[in-house]
Amino acid sequence: MIGIDLLKLLLEGYGIDPNKVIKNNENVLVKGNYDEIEDVIKYLIGELKISPKNIEKAPSILYFNVSAIRKNVEFLQKQHISFSNVETCLHVLNTDPFQLEETYNYIMDNYGAKFISEITSILRVNVERIKKIEKLDLDKDITLSAAISLLSIENIIADVQICRENNVKITSTVFNRTADEIKDIIDVCKENNVAQKGTVFFRTADEIKDIIETCRENNVDITDSVFRRSTNEIEDIIEVCQENNIDITDSVFRRSTDEIKNIIEVCRENNIDPKGIVFKRTADEIKDIVKVCRENNIDPKGTVFLRTAGEIKDIVKVCRENNIDLKDNATIFIKTADEIKDIVKVCRENNIDPKGNVFFKTADEIKDIVKVCRENNVDLKDNATVFRKTADEIKDIVKVCRENNIDPKGTVFFKTADEIKDIVKVCRENNID
Repeated sequence: MIGIDLLKLLLEGYGIDPNKVIKNNENVLVKGNYDEIEDVIKYLIGELKISPKNIEKAPSILYFNVSAIRKNVEFLQKQHISFSNVETCLHVLNTDPFQLEETYNYIMDNYGAKFISEITSILRVNVERIKKIEKLDLDKDITLSAAISLLSIENIIADVQICRENNVKITSTVFNRTADEIKDIIDVCKENNVAQKGTVFFRTADEIKDIIETCRENNVDITDSVFRRSTNEIEDIIEVCQENNIDITDSVFRRSTDEIKNIIEVCRENNIDPKGIVFKRTADEIKDIVKVCRENNIDPKGTVFLRTAGEIKDIVKVCRENNIDLKDNATIFIKTADEIKDIVKVCRENNIDPKGNVFFKTADEIKDIVKVCRENNVDLKDNATVFRKTADEIKDIVKVCRENNIDPKGTVFFKTADEIKDIVKVCRENNID
């Protein structure tokens, strides 16, 4: 046990906000010991250079045995785990070292490194819990999301059952709620014609009612992102957007009012229109993106904000290595650098110019399109619109075109097979060639 005054004095000496620590976990006062807490802080901040903010978010680390923390860190470093992932979920480190190693090996053997990178928190969960959830036959990422939730196995089973009974897609957010809460949420959503998915499960049924009412009063579309915010936050966001003549779109609700104000300021300083997907990024991220874009003669707008500054650097490198012009090729930022590499490889193999619409597709989708086009004698050269469609859609379009003596190329791929049928019918009725 440690007194509150002594704890504050200790934490403040290392730049840690004691009020945030106590607010997030009062057990620090009960379970903590001055010398042990100081040893942990010295190791985390002094040796590992962990940010005090990350300690504030996971204060339980402060009353865990420092030697066990050290063992966990050494093990993860040997496995070449990205420590930036661990730093943002420090509670992984206050896990019994034997259990952490056992879970790591189980996930690597049965899921793969990708899942440890994306859901690093899973390393704090024991293997037995994961195996019980696996019996529910969920997707791998959903299984692990359920495992890291605070719900008991019984509650997880009940959640899955109620979702399946009501044809609700099971996503990670479902496990924020009990089965009874989910049932109430489903009822409210049905009554208000709101999709029962994603972020709605961040909220209770009563909160959802209030959010729906606020959105309707202010003529705001009820999208997935609005449920990231409380009613009061939504009202504040609407006010800030109206004051700054910004369209109130789905993306703005990813940010708080202060974040929106900062984003607007950065955008105006850099002559960027503050709208749409720019709100996927923080003000600091936008600054970094603008800097990288300017250094590489890229116009900082549109899809570039789908990527971080680091990702943009990687994309620029790949494009330069493959002689791809980034100017007027904004669709390229839809993909990651690795995805671009794969797309370029497939394009080169099939004599396709890697630009424009091809980046709407994955490498495998391009392979399927090439196969269908070759089978149907559709020329892929100078026929970029074909990549607006899937392989199956192309099959249907080609079939309709052949039946109606139409050359399947160019603008026909802006339309669906049924739309082409309707156009042909109208043209024939009006004697139009």
